[in-house]
Amino acid sequence: TVDEGSVDVAALMRSEFHLTGLQAPQGEMFRNKWVMKDVISQAKIPMPKGCLFEPKKMTDSSAYYTFLRNYLNTPFIVKPVASAGSAG
Repeated sequence: TVDEGSVDVAALMRSEFHLTGLQAPQGEMFRNKWVMKDVISQAKIPMPKGCLFEPKKMTDSSAYYTFLRNYLNTPFIVKPVASAGSAG
């Protein structure tokens, strides 16, 4: 599919019905930014530092922002793990 939002569904269907093409595990590498970052890191390709949002740490939003600012430096970008295109 060329519809970015349907990549994971199409890959899951291919896996389920044993069809050729992008399978579910490979589809996740393209749709889940955290998984993609891990795959890129294992390939030793340089990329910006990142971290996964941890809602349990949000009990003090100011302290969490300070952690992010210190860990990632500023400016930093906050993105959802799994959204398509510019949505999210």
